[in-house]
Amino acid sequence: MNGRIDAFAVRGATFRSGSLCYHTSFSGSASAESCQFSDLDLSVDTTISAGVTLRASDRDCTKISPVNGGCANGDGRTTGVNSDNGNLNFDQGDFVNQTVKATVDTQGTWENYGFFLRPTAFYDVVYADNDLDFRNLDSEGKDQLDYDIDILDAFVYGNWDIDGHYTMLRFGKQALNWGESLFIQGGVNAFQALDVTRIRTPGAELKDALTPMPMIFASTMVTPNFSVEAFWQFAYEEMELDPAGSFFSPDMPFGVSDLEQNASQL
Repeated sequence: MNGRIDAFAVRGATFRSGSLCYHTSFSGSASAESCQFSDLDLSVDTTISAGVTLRASDRDCTKISPVNGGCANGDGRTTGVNSDNGNLNFDQGDFVNQTVKATVDTQGTWENYGFFLRPTAFYDVVYADNDLDFRNLDSEGKDQLDYDIDILDAFVYGNWDIDGHYTMLRFGKQALNWGESLFIQGGVNAFQALDVTRIRTPGAELKDALTPMPMIFASTMVTPNFSVEAFWQFAYEEMELDPAGSFFSPDMPFGVSDLEQNASQL
């Protein structure tokens, strides 16, 4: 059975810019900077994290195909040859992730308007080296896990009081999590794309897994206890799965990369 331990996750950052700013930090985990330029309020919150994940348990032979040296379980069933690449790529005690990640939340407000921008970047030593025990990731899988620089949220917004009704409008790339269906799929929040690979990294938060998508979002308070929300999503993002050969990868036919497969299993 696969096991893992998040050995450590260290976060810390410092960011300074301009005058009329004040700096705050919280237990060494993040750094926030707030500045005011005339009527423009600007805040920058930087988080830098470093962490490792290692395999804590040895391989279970029933989770390995007999072709690759595995064995049958008590019912005589065996693991398919396309299902054990991630298992075979890491021995007990091997690092599954060695990740450094930085995320910068930048928000600006002017009167009743504002913007929000969240770029992020990461580098994973394990997959950048791509020197795995059984079979290295192909170029597509490696590109997905070794390093990346991306813009997550990027939207503008406005708030108005329309005849006593608070109204908000957001336009741009944003994540919208309606509902809390944690264990049963198909709820109202099923439209929200997920990046499964991001939630695997040490120190990951739920917001890392929610993939922002281009949309227009509107909300208005009808009464003090009743509000109406609506959105129009004019593009979509695909769900990101663990590539074949990575530690948490599913069966190879469902992975994103093109590792050579045994034709008898397809």
